[in-house]
Amino acid sequence: IITTIVKREYVKRQQKQLYPTELGEAITKLLKEKFSKIVNTKFTAGMETKLDEVGEGKEDYIAMLHEFYDEFDKNLQKVKADMKDVKIQLDEDVTDIPCEKCGRMMVVKVGRYGKFLACPGYPECKNAKPLVTKTSAKCPKCGGEVIEKKSKRGFPFYGCSNWPNCDFMTWDKPTDETCPKCGKSLFKRRGGLIVCLDENCGYERKAERKSKKKEDQ
Repeated sequence: IITTIVKREYVKRQQKQLYPTELGEAITKLLKEKFSKIVNTKFTAGMETKLDEVGEGKEDYIAMLHEFYDEFDKNLQKVKADMKDVKIQLDEDVTDIPCEKCGRMMVVKVGRYGKFLACPGYPECKNAKPLVTKTSAKCPKCGGEVIEKKSKRGFPFYGCSNWPNCDFMTWDKPTDETCPKCGKSLFKRRGGLIVCLDENCGYERKAERKSKKKEDQ
């Protein structure tokens, strides 16, 4: 559950704590409005009591489930019908990136698989593109900037900012280190291996493990 709500950006991690995002707060508000009988502490406490009674043999679990689900399903179908055209409006961050089609400054939006850039002129202008994040690494092929992108399923990968003129792409995460053999950027591979992705180099070593004290800080 935690992995899902973090991936959907309902919450964010900061120093091992979870904090609600603007999107998460908007979803919570919507749930409280549409499912007020369920999203509250009294309902949770009541369910705990009934589950205890089922465990003690005082309550029939099938009857309890019917009592809950029949009303829940009826409410769910009504909410689905009411929310067909509901859109959650969030504050949009305006960027300094102009839309190639109409010239408006593009804004950051949040979709199912994370953030992306969109033209604020929608629906007149439907231009949209992935939001890229710059890294400190340089492309081992052409020396361009390595940027973080998102796959269609929301998974991060890394490519060259000079695409399509340069086809460099990797799932390995860029580091701030440079290769002691050739001076190019090093990348961290799954399994704890630090590698140089230059085809003519081949340098690699095991990543240094952080001490437990540092991890806790």
